[in-house]
Amino acid sequence: MKKLSIKVKMTILYTTIIALILGIVMICGLFYMNQLELSKSEEQLQENVDQFVGDLSFKKGSYEINSDVDFYDEGIMYAIYDKNGVLLHGVLPQEFPTLTKLSTNNVRTVSNNEKHWMVYDTVYNYGNNQTVWIRGIDSIHDIEDFMASLRIFMLVAFLVLVIFVGIISYRMLQRALKPVDSICKSVDQIRDGNNLTNRLSIPEKKDEMYKLAMTFNDMFQRLEESFENEKQFTSDVSHELRTPIAVLISQCEYMLENEQLSEDDKMGLSIILRQANRMSKLISQLLMIARSENGTLRLSYEEIELHMLIEMVSEELEEKATKRGIEITIDGAKEIYISGDQSLLMRVFLNLIDNGITYGTDNGWIHIHLEKQEHNAVISIEDNGIGISKTNLEKIWNRLYQVEQSRNHGMGLGLSMVQWIVKAHHGTIHVESELGKGSKFIVHLPFTL
Repeated sequence: MKKLSIKVKMTILYTTIIALILGIVMICGLFYMNQLELSKSEEQLQENVDQFVGDLSFKKGSYEINSDVDFYDEGIMYAIYDKNGVLLHGVLPQEFPTLTKLSTNNVRTVSNNEKHWMVYDTVYNYGNNQTVWIRGIDSIHDIEDFMASLRIFMLVAFLVLVIFVGIISYRMLQRALKPVDSICKSVDQIRDGNNLTNRLSIPEKKDEMYKLAMTFNDMFQRLEESFENEKQFTSDVSHELRTPIAVLISQCEYMLENEQLSEDDKMGLSIILRQANRMSKLISQLLMIARSENGTLRLSYEEIELHMLIEMVSEELEEKATKRGIEITIDGAKEIYISGDQSLLMRVFLNLIDNGITYGTDNGWIHIHLEKQEHNAVISIEDNGIGISKTNLEKIWNRLYQVEQSRNHGMGLGLSMVQWIVKAHHGTIHVESELGKGSKFIVHLPFTL
């Protein structure tokens, strides 16, 4: 699942808060409007009932109803009851509960089958213990319709406002975080370009973004100084070690020619010579990496036939492979010509095939396949060796990293150097591997640079 950006998260948070506030305000507004409308209707009903009573003529012991009295006026129905609650005059709404009790001067709501009425009763005494009840009945259907329409309007307004707030919030956050996006983009460019001399542009306003950009620039300055010191140290040490290692190798080779040495002495010198050669190889790799980083290493391009080049490398390593019973086979397309530095490309295939032998299984195999794909030559080197776990696949390109820490073959510079050479030829390299089942390195090299 894709993770949400800060802009989206903050927009959701702000919109949710505003939506909650708007929702509470609108609910309170609807409740207030409903109560206000009911209150107005109650007052109007009371006034109309009192006015209706004024149209009655009360005499001693009796009352008369004026001829112009209307029992239905302005949506209100009137009814006259005796003291026992028996309807004497007037009209009642359809479905109105006829057994509704009389209640003095109390406005209330009566319901039946989802229909609602507002009822107001008043009592009038006349003559000798004579009582008459006047009831006013007003339908609240209009109020309900009004409130239903108001609720729909409020809901639509709520949704429109929430969407509007969400869009405005996102735009404001987008604008506020635009300097952050710019900084991230600049940092990515510096990282992808591997050029720590570049710096972030400093905002004019001395705000948080200004401080962030300055902090990043200070970090890049420190990293640049650190890497420069490291590269200089690597270069200096490599140069200083070349001469004593060369002397050590030459002296070991000279002493081994002495036939008077015992077998034990020869064995000891052979071990020293083998380790000195490994150290010489490591120093050579360090020097090449230092020169590549300093920009002093220049590639000598020439036309190379890959099949022949790989055959040469395989023949050079055949003796080492034979000692472990490992068979090296080459197949696929021939006469694949590319433009490249032959000595550096030989290092690539020497390292990859040598790794297949070193980390292969006894009596195993290494299979090399060549093919053409559009504008690239594709070389795959596959073995049935110990393999590499998924957690270590990306780490093998790091300097001085060894997957198998218990082994002491090499110092982990080989694959880092291989990757650099392939990239210098505008190619790519990746590995497919499974622990215990072997590895497959796939190199893509363009025909022409």
